[in-house]
Amino acid sequence: MTSDIWELIASFLFGSFIGGYVTHRFAIRLEARARRIELLGFLHQWRHEIERFAPKDSEGIWKNYRAREGDFRKHVGKMDGDFMLHRRSFKRITDLLIRLHSEDISRGKDFRLNLVTPIDRLIKHLSGVWNRRKC
Repeated sequence: MTSDIWELIASFLFGSFIGGYVTHRFAIRLEARARRIELLGFLHQWRHEIERFAPKDSEGIWKNYRAREGDFRKHVGKMDGDFMLHRRSFKRITDLLIRLHSEDISRGKDFRLNLVTPIDRLIKHLSGVWNRRKC
């Protein structure tokens, strides 16, 4: 009789642990997906803002970059722990946007591309990584 009680208690504890772990992992995955969707929305909006500038408006593009850089860093900081296998590539691509200087914006025929191209690379990276994870 006492062994039945101990088996019941052990089963309850084991089941509670497994159920709690599964729920925790599911919640983490949902939160990571929400952060990804939030960052993708931010990037698409930012890209749209850049495209509205004239191709040679380096001052306007640079001011927009400086105004949005802080928000970008905030979004990236939230996602830092979401990439276990792809952390280096995520960091490499985000660094392209974080380390821009005003001289970098003023290169080429269409200055907008100097900011839109890294944004597009990050959008493609985020979509590819998360599609592989089936999120």
